[in-house]
Amino acid sequence: MNNETNRIKILMIDDEQSIYFLIKALLTEISEKDYVIDWSSSFDEGFELMTNNSYDVYLVDFILIDGRTGLELIREANENGCTKPSILLTGIGDRDIDIQAMEAGATDYISKNDFDSKYLERSIRYSIMQKENENKMIRYQAELESLVNERTKKLEAINTQLKKEIEQRNIIETDLKLTNRQLQKDLDLASELQQAVLPEIRNLPFLNIAAKYLPCSSVSGDVYDINFNREGAINIFVGDATGHGVAAAFMTMMVQIGLDSIRQDTSPNEVLDSLNSLLVSRETEKFITGVYIRITPKGLMSATNAAHPPLVILPANGEEVVILQEGGCPLGAFPESPIPYPVETYQLKHGDKVILYTDGVSETEITATELFGIENTIEFLSQNRKLPLEEIIDKLLSQLETYKNGKNITDDLTILCVEFLET
Repeated sequence: MNNETNRIKILMIDDEQSIYFLIKALLTEISEKDYVIDWSSSFDEGFELMTNNSYDVYLVDFILIDGRTGLELIREANENGCTKPSILLTGIGDRDIDIQAMEAGATDYISKNDFDSKYLERSIRYSIMQKENENKMIRYQAELESLVNERTKKLEAINTQLKKEIEQRNIIETDLKLTNRQLQKDLDLASELQQAVLPEIRNLPFLNIAAKYLPCSSVSGDVYDINFNREGAINIFVGDATGHGVAAAFMTMMVQIGLDSIRQDTSPNEVLDSLNSLLVSRETEKFITGVYIRITPKGLMSATNAAHPPLVILPANGEEVVILQEGGCPLGAFPESPIPYPVETYQLKHGDKVILYTDGVSETEITATELFGIENTIEFLSQNRKLPLEEIIDKLLSQLETYKNGKNITDDLTILCVEFLET
């Protein structure tokens, strides 16, 4: 970065100036052209600079000079308009501090006892990217809410006028059609926004990935998310919100915002606990089922389930299909899940496939009184395990299509498959 305006501006808020000099030295070791760092020892001054968004990132010490904590400063600054990332620094090697930092709104947590220049640089760049993604998701949600609220008010006004002025029925009906057309355009835009935030599907050196996402209306109550932790493991979430349409779509957006705000090396059961707390705090009166898995480059998979259809493992050697279905309550249903979210582990071997899906698959109607069901789903996957991932998905969808007799699907449907490759 040769241009001064492109340098990352950092504010260090710490009562010990020696720590400031250490951080400055580490940043100089990385590249003195890329970073500029200032120092403040005051809670109040730090608060003012954070809420003015004067810097690109803030390094905040856990203990400040006047007895107040960095957690308090980060929380108060975020509540008063700070939109830039904060990283908590502490000399306390306590995992609880990590959790408290996330709850306060910090984007990362660094122990003073075990970091170097490369770790510091990764944390700074990761925090900036994480905060930018979070702010982007908040803007998307605000735009979606604004569009729906605006059109809803217009429809309410038209309905009131229709009751009062029956003699103008023809005029009102014309206006209603125009408004509905506009509402559909808005829903189409919402659908585009929802599709835009879905992660890109791309293969990895140790994993092939394929997915199919089929909403039953303009916007979907299904969601999937893919991200990576610092050790190179992949995290995958597949979820299904109750109901359909805009309300269910809002739930999926909140889940994606929540997943973006949670550290990607958090254990799978703690990820679901955090999502559950987020959804309960929003009082949506809706909930979402989901399954969350993590696969390391060595093939160790850990998984946890929140009342979602079971995860299916197809061993490449032809052995019996493995089902992982132990789990807790739906996300957002209870402030604390009465049933913990247990983590099950499985060592994948070369060619093993893992299938995640929503109940749009298993609840497809075969007849007026019979569903395709989980057993048929597992049997189908077992019989077709040797096919490539995309062919498994296409063949399953073709099988489900035969039961619809040309009718549109009545539930959102998502299938995500991975195949482990030993490297």
